[in-house]
Amino acid sequence: MLIKKPFDTLVVFTLIVGVWFVVAGIVRFVVGLASPEGRGGNVVTAILDLIAGIVILSWPDLGLSTLAVIIGIVLILRGLFFIFAGWQLQKLTDDLPGSPPADALL
Repeated sequence: MLIKKPFDTLVVFTLIVGVWFVVAGIVRFVVGLASPEGRGGNVVTAILDLIAGIVILSWPDLGLSTLAVIIGIVLILRGLFFIFAGWQLQKLTDDLPGSPPADALL
């Protein structure tokens, strides 16, 4: 099927990726609401995944380059969010009494 109808295969792949983003977003949203730790981060990531999944599912015949751009934007935004979360965690460890300075850990 991949060789005979590559466009149909791309549509199926796009639908699989879209469903994956929607399901991952729903699961992360439920986890974010259930656990008090990291609730805001989980909810923001869930909303980002849901938006990406809805965009992909609402436009299933998009090209491979457009799909790559959408996934790339989502992954870059998630990466920036996780970098920000890491900085926040670093500030928390610096505020703990008796903790070594961050430079000593390197």
